[in-house]
Amino acid sequence: MRVSNAPCTAPTGTSPHHNENKEVLKFLYSYPWKFYLKTLFREPNIVSGAMLVKEDRISILSPVEGRLSFTALFKVLEGAPLLNGPSRPGRDTAFYSAALSGRGVNHAFQWVFLVDMPELQIHQADAQKYSIDRELTPLRVNQLVPSAPKAGTSYWELLNAKLNPIGEEVTPVSVLFGMPKTAARNLENWAAFLGSYVAAVMPLPLVLLEESISLSPTGIHIVLTTNHTVIAMTQEKEIKLITRVEPIHRLGASRISDTLETFAEVFPEITDSAARITSCDLPVAELAEHAKALSIASTLTTPDELQRGAETISGASVSPIEALSLDRALCLVPSCI
Repeated sequence: MRVSNAPCTAPTGTSPHHNENKEVLKFLYSYPWKFYLKTLFREPNIVSGAMLVKEDRISILSPVEGRLSFTALFKVLEGAPLLNGPSRPGRDTAFYSAALSGRGVNHAFQWVFLVDMPELQIHQADAQKYSIDRELTPLRVNQLVPSAPKAGTSYWELLNAKLNPIGEEVTPVSVLFGMPKTAARNLENWAAFLGSYVAAVMPLPLVLLEESISLSPTGIHIVLTTNHTVIAMTQEKEIKLITRVEPIHRLGASRISDTLETFAEVFPEITDSAARITSCDLPVAELAEHAKALSIASTLTTPDELQRGAETISGASVSPIEALSLDRALCLVPSCI
């Protein structure tokens, strides 16, 4: 509706009350209706969801009819978010029908994306040598981690030793992670096409590591995904050493044992405890075989150990640790609590 900008004048003899009514009508006619409905009738209902995006599958955790619901799609459908290309999640696509129907995805929806892709980079960095109020440009990244490849084409974030965003207090050991800018842009465009937005993009290995640390504040942690192996040593929930190496199906358990021996030379007191192995990708039987092949004692993380039980999430029995990791990711983003 087009509204004239000409001044609205009252005819001679019209009461002041009538003039006020006309001014109110003029305001209502010119006010954008979507904002009118949001601000005058109700506050927007902000809904938060978490989504794991990998090459071979996508998993979603978000509220459905007042309860958290988990959906795992092991075959990527038309309209699903892609890391390696653009995608439009229209309401007439197979992905929307299978995964988003009933979840109220609209302008007030916010997503936390977990990503696991071969190009993802994870490095240990010394943030105390870095001015934290500056942007993470390729030059800054190369100063933090000279060995970081393809720094110029990546989106970078810096976390402290407890895997929290860098704040005023900078820890000696920090974690730098990066992913291709195109991958982050594809996720943002996908969300924007639905009228929602991205609250955070987080690496799956670091969320699994954070869960492992919550169970063993001091100890050795081995996180296994299909694309990465992350090994870390922690003391009272603070990371002392962390490294990312090739996935275990390429690397082998012997190389992990070699890395653990190197870590033990730096922090011998931490290596007295058993290593904790956490994964949401590998079958339990395969994890048990890897644990046997390690040079030190190890324990497997189970869904029962995690703080929030999988029974509180509808559909979580399909892949309980994956569902609980998505739930954990929502808790790690302040705006989604």
